[in-house]
Amino acid sequence: MLPQIICALLTTISRIRIGNVFWVLVVFYFITVFWSNHRKVKIFQDILDSQKLKNNSLLENIIHQLDCEYPDELFFVDTSKTDDIMNNSEDKCAIVNQLYKFNSDPLSDEENQYPIAYGILAYKDITQFLFMLSAIYQPQNVYCIAYPQNANEKFRKIIGNLGKCWKNVFIFERAPIEWGDFEIINAVYDCLKHSSNMKNNNWKYFQYLSGFDVPLKTNLEMVRSFKSLNNMPNLLVEVFHTYRFINENISESPLPIWKSSLSALIPRKTANFLTNSDIPEKLLRFLNNTEIADESFWATLLGNKDIYDVPGSFNALDSPRNSDQPIGYKPYISRLQIWDNNNMCKGYINHGSCVFGINDLLYLRKSKHLVAHKFHLDFQPAAYFCLLKEHFERSYNKFGKLVN
Repeated sequence: MLPQIICALLTTISRIRIGNVFWVLVVFYFITVFWSNHRKVKIFQDILDSQKLKNNSLLENIIHQLDCEYPDELFFVDTSKTDDIMNNSEDKCAIVNQLYKFNSDPLSDEENQYPIAYGILAYKDITQFLFMLSAIYQPQNVYCIAYPQNANEKFRKIIGNLGKCWKNVFIFERAPIEWGDFEIINAVYDCLKHSSNMKNNNWKYFQYLSGFDVPLKTNLEMVRSFKSLNNMPNLLVEVFHTYRFINENISESPLPIWKSSLSALIPRKTANFLTNSDIPEKLLRFLNNTEIADESFWATLLGNKDIYDVPGSFNALDSPRNSDQPIGYKPYISRLQIWDNNNMCKGYINHGSCVFGINDLLYLRKSKHLVAHKFHLDFQPAAYFCLLKEHFERSYNKFGKLVN
């Protein structure tokens, strides 16, 4: 295209007066600059790029502290058109890759040599889920994605085909899931087993995510955080509340029960040990008749070293149990989640935890955690897109190269 433009301009110049040559050259210059810039930005043009960010007076006092502008128009986002485009497309992989950024090459040798395994549970809002997946996706990592049978048809139609798009993405349909169901931890543990059994990927750490999370660290930053853990698990541990027992006798548990975070960082050696032991399956059967079973699994398995000596395990009775000094002898970094028993949430509380909004951004950006939970696109989506854009800019420059 550009050579034809040059040819046409040279032909025109040869036929016009000398006095007009200057203006022709000016036009030629601007056409060249436009074409060059158009080709550069086209590399990563997708629907995240289409979210134009403009200043919002409500947040002028903190704009200078974050490399992000806040959009007036992004206090409401309608994803129905995007959902329809994906649903109506015959080639789901092509349209997903067209709409979202999925990196095709490792960004550095360090990252390539340190793959990460993700277990993800998602059940609605396919557009938001794909934004998150594309943000954390790297070709050397592995992704086990579980979705429930009771997800809506459009969601199931798209997510059920994602395993065909990338060789490192594995999709599993699960039993119906509601908030707090046993099937949550059952699905997550099955993802750990699937990842542990992989022989062709030497992933180093396993992390659980939901479809409502946002990465706060780049893949390279995560790799370095995992290395600093030195093959130790990372999770929160608290005293288990006995009211969560429904029809179970605590004496029938294979291990003393501890309360923990669902999102935990599990080293490969620990994962391999667990998935080749019958204790986790026995514990799952016991937890099936307790409330919020997913918050009683990891700490129970890893906090009883004297009874069940898992690599990286500890004695929970001897360990501090707060967010600043959790198990693993490192601060808890897996996932930031603010509960309703404090006043830190600037968004609103849903199912007992914070849905983040624009006034949470400064706190989130300074957090040491790897990801933040949770965001809803029907509440101040400017916060969500700001973090995604900022994450992308720290991972890449606009020409697709790694930002050091």
